[in-house]
Amino acid sequence: MAFYDSAIRHLAKLIRKIYRIELRGKKNIPQGDAPYLLCSNHIGTLDPVVIVAATEHKVYYLGKAELFRIPLLSGLIRAFGAIPVKRGAGDVGAIKRLIEELSQNKTVGIFPQGHRYRGVDPATTEIKSGTGMILWRSKADVIPVAIATKNRRLRFFKKTIISVGKPIPFADLHMENGGTEEYDRVTKQVFTEVCALESAAREAFSK
Repeated sequence: MAFYDSAIRHLAKLIRKIYRIELRGKKNIPQGDAPYLLCSNHIGTLDPVVIVAATEHKVYYLGKAELFRIPLLSGLIRAFGAIPVKRGAGDVGAIKRLIEELSQNKTVGIFPQGHRYRGVDPATTEIKSGTGMILWRSKADVIPVAIATKNRRLRFFKKTIISVGKPIPFADLHMENGGTEEYDRVTKQVFTEVCALESAAREAFSK
């Protein structure tokens, strides 16, 4: 186990160098035993790996089942906390797994957009209400995170900013009854925070 943990740490360090990662908001990274739902924009397949490498914090993500059939990639994303899910098949089991991880005071990651949007302003994209539903069932706090690059694409040896926002306590979401309307409202509220972080971080590329 010690060798495995050491290997992952060295791999994370390599990823930080390859993507020239700058971490902002380090003080906002989850500490201690508490459930957190980490919500981010989605610009590339390796977003979960980049976020975990940048924050050095274990985050459990859903990943397309197809990715787990690629030998080298499968081992990498499993090591960084990925959980396979069948897209378009309504994989209730995978959602339950995320909620179960939250019930064990772990950090779970989700992309409210549902899929990747390369080169696109996240504020203009559609989002799914699953974020609100998971929050209602888990009562977890939220960590908004933004992935920012010059062209909104992950590229080798091009600067990548990972900006971690202040935690949003579940109580501040004012969820009372659950249901579609609340799920939509809360998902939009959380993703608005993500987009604000992304927009602020991208100012670094215009200087």
